[in-house]
Amino acid sequence: MRLNEDIAISTNKVLLVPYEKHHVPRYHEWMEDPETRDATASEQLTLEQEYENQISWRKATDKLTFILCEPLGEMRNYVRDTTETMFIHPGDIDTPQRMIGDVNLFLFPWAPSTDEEDEDEDEDEDEDEDEDEDGNENDSNIVNGEEKKNKKDKKNKDEKTYFKAEIDIMIAERAHRGKGIGRAAVAALFMFLHKHMDKLRAEYEEDDKDSTWRQQQQRRRRDGESLDEYRGRGPVWKELAAKIRATNAASIRLFESLGFQQNGDVNYFGEKEFVLPGFAKGENREAWLGVAVANGYCEVFYDRQRSLGVYGRVDG
Repeated sequence: MRLNEDIAISTNKVLLVPYEKHHVPRYHEWMEDPETRDATASEQLTLEQEYENQISWRKATDKLTFILCEPLGEMRNYVRDTTETMFIHPGDIDTPQRMIGDVNLFLFPWAPSTDEEDEDEDEDEDEDEDEDEDGNENDSNIVNGEEKKNKKDKKNKDEKTYFKAEIDIMIAERAHRGKGIGRAAVAALFMFLHKHMDKLRAEYEEDDKDSTWRQQQQRRRRDGESLDEYRGRGPVWKELAAKIRATNAASIRLFESLGFQQNGDVNYFGEKEFVLPGFAKGENREAWLGVAVANGYCEVFYDRQRSLGVYGRVDG
């Protein structure tokens, strides 16, 4: 996605940066390991294919990726500070030697079942409108076939679309496992999603995959729609889930510690699904929010335009 193309996330335990071209060789080395491919259910690709993937993931409106790096620590001298914002230069603090792993969010269409609460509420409202105070049929609501068709067409036009999200995380460097980095990275991603949820929804709906986030925003402004106005419509985020191998006790503990609950039994692929209820509504956030705040969550401008001397501001 374009959403995070110029945003890095600094915490005390891990630094999250956008997935860039200079990260690909190290990422390819990780994926050459059969154990890593098996753990991530990934296919073996050539280096050229990995470069192609990096480009396609940036343009995709349904994939959000951060590369995990060692925290800034003593590298903070590489963080430039202005009156506008802090910014870092790609390649200074996210070299291959400092890369640890990655965290990804994948978005999928979600189709409500016939017994969803939203539909039940709509049916209740229809019943209320069709009856008067005495429970008798209301003549004013008896419409002819043409009016019924118009109401149906309007309902279809106004019908919302839904999507779900799946998260996965990989700590590829064995020396960095078991140190709470994965938990810190997931909590940081959730904070980012919480802060930029409307922007993510807008990009997911965006058809033009070659446009940048700023171009998308400019187009919306030309059309006379602000992000606040968009907030009331657009796709609805229904579910946040993680699929974990049933034998991966460490990952299961990680997600359970952040509020996830098991949903169903082990599937055909030997995976358990865990969901975080009400994430998009801001519910059940105490665990991950506490971790993100305790780790000093901070968004930093990722200055890919350093050669042009162009700096920007992180929206907040």
